Amino acid sequence: MTNVIILHGKPDDYEYFNPDSPTNSQSHWVPWLHKQCQINNIRSHTPEVYRAFEATYEDWAEEFERYPITPETIVVTHSCGGGFLFRYLSENKNVRLKKWIAVALWLDPFKFMQLTLKEIIETWPEFPIRTFNNYGHFCQEDMGTNKFPELLEEVLGGLLRP
Repeated sequence: MTNVIILHGKPDDYEYFNPDSPTNSQSHWVPWLHKQCQINNIRSHTPEVYRAFEATYEDWAEEFERYPITPETIVVTHSCGGGFLFRYLSENKNVRLKKWIAVALWLDPFKFMQLTLKEIIETWPEFPIRTFNNYGHFCQEDMGTNKFPELLEEVLGGLLRP
């Protein structure tokens, strides 16, 4: 059974401690995508990395591993969440995913990597890239909305049957 894990990015400390700001897993397009997955009968999870503004790689891994990770899992990451997953997959070569969708990828938040995104693309030219203009860092204030239908299309691609 396909499941989706939607992993947030790294907030600034002032955003994290602002009582008027939602938690990271409830920010930007994350809750909207979570709800859309549920509407489409796809189990989805939105992990919340504790103190994400200062969290270590190990903190991210501990939270991520609380959820089922199978060859049927789709992982959607935002920013630092993508950098975490890149390292996680490179260190856990036995982990297989159905799909990884990286939004506004911050490739090396934990300073472990020597490759650039350009070198990765040159190494794996079949790695699909989809670009969007005028979305900024894909945060609600940049996009002007918390809805991200293009992302939902990527998640659902091939999952729904007519």
